[in-house]
Amino acid sequence: MQAVPEKQRTAVLGRGWKSSGDLAWQLSGDADGLHVQTAAEADGYAWRTTATLAEPGIETDLWIGNACVTGSGDRAVVAYAPRTFTNRGVLFDRGAFAAVVDLRTGSVRKLRARVSLAYFNPSCGTGEEAVLTQAGDQDLGRTRLLRLNAATGAVTSKIEVPGQLTSAVPTPGGIVAADAGAVVRVEASGKRRILARTSSVPFRLAADADGGVVYLEQTGKDTTVARRLGRDGGTPATLTTGALSKLDVTSGRGGRVYVTGAATKAEAGTVTLLDAPAGTRVSTEGALAVTGVSADRKEVSARALRTGRTVTLSAVTTAKPEASRDLSPALLGDSTNPADFAERYCSVPRNDPKNQAMQPKPRQVEWAVDQAVRNVLTVYRPDNWKNLGMPAYTPQGMFPPIPLSGGGNVPAQVMLGIAAQESNLWQAARFAVPGVTANPLIGNYYGVDIYNGTEADDWTIRWDKADCGYGVTQVTDGMRLAGREKPGETALPHHQQRAVALDFAANIAAGLRILQSKWNQTRDAGLVLNNGDPSKIENWFYAVWAYNSGFYPESQAAANNGAWGVGWANNPANPKYPANRGSFLETDDYKDDYADAARPQLWPYPEKVMGWAGHPVEVLEAPDTLVIGYRAAWWNGGAVNGPINRHHVRPPQDMFCDFSNNCEFGSTWLPDAPEVIGEPAGPCNHRNSSGKIDLKCWYHKAVGWKVDCALTCGNELVRFDPGYAYQEDGTAYPPSCDLTGLPSGSRVIDNLPNQTPSVRPNCYLSAGNNGDLKFDYITDSHGQYPGKIDTHQLGMGLGGHFWMTNSRQRTAPDGLVFSGTWRFNQAYQGVGRVWVHLPHLHNGTTYAQYAVGTGYGDRIRTISQKGTGNRWVSLGVFPFDGTPQVRLTNVSPTGDGSQRVAFDAVALQPLTSVRTVSTLSWNLAGAAQNDGDFYVVDRLMAEVTQRRPDVLLLNEICDGQFDNLSAKLAQSGWQMHGNFQVTGSGTNPTCFNESGGDLAEGIAVFVRGTVTGTQNYRFRLDNRLVLTPSTEDLGTRGVACSIVRFSTADKDAKVCVTHLETGYPANMSAAYQAQELARVFGPEARQKPFILGGDTNIDTLPANDHIGAVYSEPLGTGEFNEVEQARACIVAKPCEELQGGTDTFLGGGPDAEQKKLDYVFADRWHFAIPVGRVVVNENVGLCGEQRNKPCSDHKLIYSELYLPAG
Repeated sequence: MQAVPEKQRTAVLGRGWKSSGDLAWQLSGDADGLHVQTAAEADGYAWRTTATLAEPGIETDLWIGNACVTGSGDRAVVAYAPRTFTNRGVLFDRGAFAAVVDLRTGSVRKLRARVSLAYFNPSCGTGEEAVLTQAGDQDLGRTRLLRLNAATGAVTSKIEVPGQLTSAVPTPGGIVAADAGAVVRVEASGKRRILARTSSVPFRLAADADGGVVYLEQTGKDTTVARRLGRDGGTPATLTTGALSKLDVTSGRGGRVYVTGAATKAEAGTVTLLDAPAGTRVSTEGALAVTGVSADRKEVSARALRTGRTVTLSAVTTAKPEASRDLSPALLGDSTNPADFAERYCSVPRNDPKNQAMQPKPRQVEWAVDQAVRNVLTVYRPDNWKNLGMPAYTPQGMFPPIPLSGGGNVPAQVMLGIAAQESNLWQAARFAVPGVTANPLIGNYYGVDIYNGTEADDWTIRWDKADCGYGVTQVTDGMRLAGREKPGETALPHHQQRAVALDFAANIAAGLRILQSKWNQTRDAGLVLNNGDPSKIENWFYAVWAYNSGFYPESQAAANNGAWGVGWANNPANPKYPANRGSFLETDDYKDDYADAARPQLWPYPEKVMGWAGHPVEVLEAPDTLVIGYRAAWWNGGAVNGPINRHHVRPPQDMFCDFSNNCEFGSTWLPDAPEVIGEPAGPCNHRNSSGKIDLKCWYHKAVGWKVDCALTCGNELVRFDPGYAYQEDGTAYPPSCDLTGLPSGSRVIDNLPNQTPSVRPNCYLSAGNNGDLKFDYITDSHGQYPGKIDTHQLGMGLGGHFWMTNSRQRTAPDGLVFSGTWRFNQAYQGVGRVWVHLPHLHNGTTYAQYAVGTGYGDRIRTISQKGTGNRWVSLGVFPFDGTPQVRLTNVSPTGDGSQRVAFDAVALQPLTSVRTVSTLSWNLAGAAQNDGDFYVVDRLMAEVTQRRPDVLLLNEICDGQFDNLSAKLAQSGWQMHGNFQVTGSGTNPTCFNESGGDLAEGIAVFVRGTVTGTQNYRFRLDNRLVLTPSTEDLGTRGVACSIVRFSTADKDAKVCVTHLETGYPANMSAAYQAQELARVFGPEARQKPFILGGDTNIDTLPANDHIGAVYSEPLGTGEFNEVEQARACIVAKPCEELQGGTDTFLGGGPDAEQKKLDYVFADRWHFAIPVGRVVVNENVGLCGEQRNKPCSDHKLIYSELYLPAG
C-alpha cells in the first residue's frame, strides 16, 4: 500500500500520529541517481523521493551511498558515487561526492569535498555537526577528517591523522573514532588520545545525547559486544552481546541511539535496545523501525514501535529535483572539442561517431566468457567490422589466452562475476540497450579535467592518473594514449585499444588475460588457497584480489621493508568494511539478498565477485525485458548443504591477518618508524630494517578455509560449450535508414556530416546533408565546458545516430545549459514547413524548445519529444527570407536532469502551393449604440467590397443585422456562409426591429468556401467552455465556429469568433475565458488549420498569462500566432515577436482611452503570418438617421494569412 490508510492510522501507529514530526528515511539507488526518500508519520508514512543525487556525465548502472541524519532530524549528510567506485581503492577512499539534503524541503547543497565510501562515512552527531572522512592511509599514509556544519554547508575544520582511522563521530567533547584496539578522541592537531582499550577494532560508533558514544566490539570469531563509553572515557558499560552479524547500532534524532538485534541486557541512559533485525533503521523520533527493503527498493517493511504493528509500504522511486543533478563543485570540465580529441588521456574518445560500441545482450557476454575460458573465442571480425574502420582480427588472436600455472582454466563464473561487478555486463554506456550503439563504457574518462590537479593538494584526486577502464571488464592496462601513460605503463597499439573499447568479445579476451596473469603471479609466489584447484571458485580469491588492487611482488620486498603480497585495501580484516557484514548477496539463512547490490561499499572486491559468481546479476535482454545475466556457479551438498557451502564462499575475516604479515587480532603494537610516529597501538607489527614498526601488513601465505574443497568449493557451469554458435546482436530500437514520413523535396540536415558511416548494420542514409549541426557550449566561471560531460551519442534515430543530453532549468549552474544549431547551406525565400526527426525516447522531454531562424527573426516552437518509434514531427509553417536555421536548447521549465533532449535531424519543406486567406474582424457595436440599424451593415459591406475577405469575424451584431448582411453579401456576388450565436441574455432592447419586437444580440462568423459544419459554444458560469445546446447553467458569452474548405485548399479549416466578458481586470472572467480558449482549441489547432478572433475585452498589454495563454511561445503558452505579432519587421528585420499591437478600440463614453481589444489568431502549425499584411482602419464611418455618430467604437481589422497545401 502507498501509506497506512487514514482510518487505520491510530490503530497501527498509535495516538498522536497526526501531529507527529517523525520522519522515516532511506536511500534507494538506480541508474538515474541515489534517491533520498522520506516518509512522514503525519502522512501515514507515505514514501516520497525528497532528492536525487547524481553527477552529469558519469555513467553507471547504479548510484550508491551512505547517509546520516543530523540531530535535528531535518538534514541528511550523504556520500554518494557510482557503484564502480568501490572497485578502485583511491575512489573508494576519497572519490565519493558529498551533499547535504534538507529532508523537509528537498533542497540540496553539494560540497566540494570528495570523501570515503566506507560504511561509517558520513557520521552525524547530536546537533547539526557531521564528520566526513577522506581515507588516504594506503597511498598517502594518513586520514583526513572534515568537520561539517550541516546547517550552513561549511567545512569548519580539517584534521589530518596519520594512518587509518575509522568511524569518526562528532561529540560535544570532540571527534571520537575507532582505532586499532581502542576508541580514541582526535585532537585538532591530529593526535589521538585513547579513551578505552578494545580487543579489536571497534565499529558502528554512534554519539548519544549524554555526550558518550555507543559502539560494537568483536570479542570472538563470531561474537560481538555493544558497549557505551561516557564522555570522558573510563570503563565502558556493556549493553548487550550477540552473534557478530546479529547486532547493529543506529541513531535517531537528538542523540537517540538504538542497538538492534538480540538484547540480553538492560538499556543504559539514552540507549534503547530494540528487538529488531540487525540493519534496522529507526525514524527520527523513534516511532517506526524500517526492518527491511525489497531488492528492487520498491517495498519497505516496517514496525510501528508504539503499537508493535507491522506494515509493508510502497516506496516507488521518482527522480527529484533539478538541484540534485547540478554539477558538483568538484566536477569542472575543460574541453573545447565534442570528442575531446586534444585534451583526453584515455585512448578512445567519447562522442566520436566513428568510435561507438554496441551494447551486447547478456547471453552474448556469457557466450564470449564461456568460449574465452576454453581458449576458443575466435569469432572472426572482418575488415571494417561494423564500419569501425579496424583491420580484421579474432578476439583471442589479438589477445591470446595465458596458460595457467599448474594447468586448468578460469571458471566461467569467476570471470562473469568480475564482469558483473565491473560493468553490469555492459560494453557501451548505460543509455544503450542491447543492440544499440553508444559511447563505450569508460571509467573516469573526464577525470583529467574534473578536478583542479593541484600537486600540493593530496586530497584532490588528480585525474591525470585515472585508469581509463573500458568495457565489460573495465580493461585499464595499456588503454591510455601513447605519450600519456602512467609511469611504467606501455600503451597498446591503437587498433587493439579500439577493439578493447568497441568490441565486447575483444574486451573479454583482454580482461581474461589480466585475470590469468594475476593467477599466475599469485600462485607462482606461493599464494595458494585451499587445495589450489583452479576449477574451484573460492581458490580464485587471491587472483581476483590482485586483479582489482594489484600485487606487490617479493622482488620489491626490500623497497617495502620486507612487505610483499596482496595489499591491505581488499583484506577482509580491513576495518573500513563492517565486521558484522554477511556474505555478499546472501542472508545468514542462505537466501538470496540482492539488496546487498545497493550497498557494495560494505564488502571488499573479492567478496563481491565471489557473491556474483553464485548470484547472477539481472540485466536487460531487450527493452522492458529483464533476464538473469548468466548461469550461476553451483556447489555440492544438495538442497541442505549446497546453500551452506555456497554461503561460505567468502573466507573468514581473520583469514589473512596472522603472524606471517604481523597482523594479530587482539594484540597492540606501538608504531615507531619515523613516518608513523604518533600512531596508536594496533595489530600490525611489521618492522622495517631498523626494527621500527611501519604498518605494512601485506599478505603472501598459502591458506585455506575449506579443508575439503574438492567437495565443498564452488564449480563453474558452462552454458555455451566450446564451439557453440555466435549469439546474435540485439535489434532494439532499429534506426530509420531512409526519409519515410518526410514529404518529398524536403531539405534535410542530419546530426552528422556526410559520409559518416553508421555503426548500426545496413543503415546507409543516401540523402545528402543540406547543412550541418554544431553545438554551442557555454563556458562556466572557470572557462570550462561542463555541458560536454552531459552530451552523449546513441545509435538510434535517423541514419542510426543522434546526440542526447538532459533537460535543465535556466538557473542551472554555468555551463550546463547549451544548444545545438542546424544551419542550412542555402538561402530560401518563401513559405516552408520545418520538420524535426525524433528517435524513440520513452523519457524524452515534454518541453523541447526550438528556435526557427526565418530571416525575420527567431520563432520559438515547443514540442514534446517523448514517444515511441522514429518519427518526423512538424514545428509549423514559417515565412522565410534568408538562410534558415533551427536551434534546440536543453532548457526546460521543469528540467531536472531526468528527461532526455534529442538532437537528431531537421528538414525544411519548401511550400510553393500557398493560398492567402484574408480576414476582416469588427465589433459593430450594433447592440451597444447603433440601435441595430443597417447603416453599420452598409459600412461593413463597403469594406467587404474593397477587401474581398475570406473570413468575417463579427461582435455585437444584432440578429436583424446578421440577416441583412447575409442578404447584401449574396446580392453583391460575394457569397459567404454565416453562423450566428446569441450572446447576452438572449434579447437586447437596443437591437432595432422594424416589426417592433426585440431581437437578439450576438456574435457571427462568415466564411467563403464549402462549409461542412458549424459549432457553437457557451461559457458556463465557472467560465468552462461547453458545446451548445447544453443543459448546464450557462453564462452570457460564447464562441461561434464554422468548418470550411477554402477554395483551392487541400484541407478543412475551423474558423471561430468570440466575445469575452467585460470588466477586466476588476472582473477576471475574460482572463479565465482566454485560458479556456487555449485549453479547448489548442489541441484541435495542432490537427487542422484554425482561425480564432474577436473582442477579448482584455486591455492590459497581454505579455502575461491572460490573453497570452493563446499566444505561442515565448509570448505565451498556446498554439496560435497573432496577425500583428511580427509587425516590428515592417521597419527592420530581424525582429522580435511582440504581443499587443495597434489600438483597435477608439474610445468613447466613460472610457476614452484607445487600446487593443480585438485580436485575430491563426494556429502556428498550418498558417504562416506574412509581415506587413495587417490594416487597422479607424475610418468606421458615420451612422444613424443623421449620419452624425461613429458607426462603431472599434476599428476594422483586415489581415492576411498564408495557408500552404501539404
